[in-house]
Amino acid sequence: MSAPEWPSLNWRAVSEQLSERWERSPAPRILTWWWRELVGCLPASFMRQFKVGELRPVMRWPLPYDAASGSARTVSLLLEHVQVLECDVQLPRMPRHVLRKVMAHEIDRYAPFTSDEVYFDVRALGAVPAGTMNVRLTVIARSRLDDIVCQVGKLDIEVTSVDVLDCHGEPQGIELLSASSSAGVAKRTSAVRHGLLAIALILALVCMSSWVERREQALEARRAQLVDIRSSALQVDAMRKQLQARTELERALRLREAQRLSSVALLDLLTRCVPEHTWLEGMRADADGLVVLTGTSSRASDLPAQISECAGLLKATLQGGIQPELATGREHFTLHARLPGGEG
Repeated sequence: MSAPEWPSLNWRAVSEQLSERWERSPAPRILTWWWRELVGCLPASFMRQFKVGELRPVMRWPLPYDAASGSARTVSLLLEHVQVLECDVQLPRMPRHVLRKVMAHEIDRYAPFTSDEVYFDVRALGAVPAGTMNVRLTVIARSRLDDIVCQVGKLDIEVTSVDVLDCHGEPQGIELLSASSSAGVAKRTSAVRHGLLAIALILALVCMSSWVERREQALEARRAQLVDIRSSALQVDAMRKQLQARTELERALRLREAQRLSSVALLDLLTRCVPEHTWLEGMRADADGLVVLTGTSSRASDLPAQISECAGLLKATLQGGIQPELATGREHFTLHARLPGGEG
């Protein structure tokens, strides 16, 4: 079973629709009025010190006689609605950026100018029938607006935007000033944006390098701890080996001492049990309980029975046979036996 296919959304179209609904709603005007009333409640000294409410001063055209004295250097210019050409048009519904392109190509149908001869802007109006939209086209001759901006510029006042008042004296919220007339502002804005982007990138790189440096320091600290732990473990292992070697050495010494004591006691016992006609030349007692006796005797064949009976040794037997000595008349023997409790 295949997964269901979800319909793809055109986010740009959705954002355009939301923007158009926001512009047609009374919310922007209400927020503008609320902001002006809120700023008007602030003390005048505070407003002058922090320039609150003067971020975008507004001036009407024609300018008053005292406009040059004490005016702001950058303003938003307001034109009367009688100074422009306005036309309400009903069009199929389309995004705002598409609307501007369509009006730029068809502006000669609604005004006696071409798109190169005018400045224009389009504003969506109120509720419209389904599938269509009502827009207001505002047009002004390029030469006339350039002349107005030039006259304002002679007063050392820079125009950042141009809006038009409606019949009630309220700004419509449009922008007639083209990018060519506001090139200086656009250039500064672009420079500020690029500067902020560069600062953001630098801060991001600084943060990343600082994070990497901290991680490297933490890694070095962990490595140092690992080296210390490894060194401690090696020291402990060396001490354990020394202790084990010492323990084995002590055990071997105790075993050798015990064997020495047992050999002395065994030698004393054999001395009392060996007959008078027998001479011992060597004795060896192994750790597994094997006892080897070598010597000479007049009757070597009787030794296994006598040794077993007197000394309590087990499995006493002659090894290698009896070798007679012609010089002494005695017999040379090698006798193997086992101690009681020994391995065997």
